[in-house]
Amino acid sequence: MLLLTLLAQNPADTFGARLKLSRKAAGLTQKQAADKAGMSQGTLSDLENNGSTSSTYTSRLAYVYGVSARWLADGDGEPLAGQVAERPKRSSASKIHVVGYARLGENGWYEEVQTRGVDGFVEAHSSDPDAYALRVRGDSMFPAIRDGWYVVVEPNSSPAAGEYVAIALNDGRKMVKEFLFQGGDAYTVQSVNGGTRLTLPLPDVHQVHAIGSVLMPSKYREF
Repeated sequence: MLLLTLLAQNPADTFGARLKLSRKAAGLTQKQAADKAGMSQGTLSDLENNGSTSSTYTSRLAYVYGVSARWLADGDGEPLAGQVAERPKRSSASKIHVVGYARLGENGWYEEVQTRGVDGFVEAHSSDPDAYALRVRGDSMFPAIRDGWYVVVEPNSSPAAGEYVAIALNDGRKMVKEFLFQGGDAYTVQSVNGGTRLTLPLPDVHQVHAIGSVLMPSKYREF
């Protein structure tokens, strides 16, 4: 396979280098790969050039490129997908409690609705013991996050560039954005579908929680 040939010439010892090499081996431009993974070309470019750690998009990009998500994330194991040793084991997934809904508005704003009677979970790989899931209602973030899908929020995880985050401001408003970086006394984020960047002064921000995964409705189970 072309990827193995390229790896023989370049060890690809960073996340960004593995992303770029995998994309080239798949014969895709940045725009083509970004479209297939449901992300912006700018985000993919940032990850390829500056990515030192894995991203929310890792599993999607691994699927698009036909490589192992584990290898793409941290360089461990064999690079090619489909090998038994590389298949994730369901026993290592956690049951993440669904606590309510995220009712989406325009420009990434949302209202979190805690609903009584929600008695189910989604299975996701998360090491955060405080992780919880919300069901998304609304189409304002389509196609990245779809109506009826679930987001797994990890309060104790530090977001990396290119990951989705749930942000709560001190005035009570909440938004889902794509995290770009923290510089000086502000966070810089942008819409999950790309677009204008937004700078949020640190004193205005109550909390920033990483969104560990976005899951389809079929992943929901009742206790």
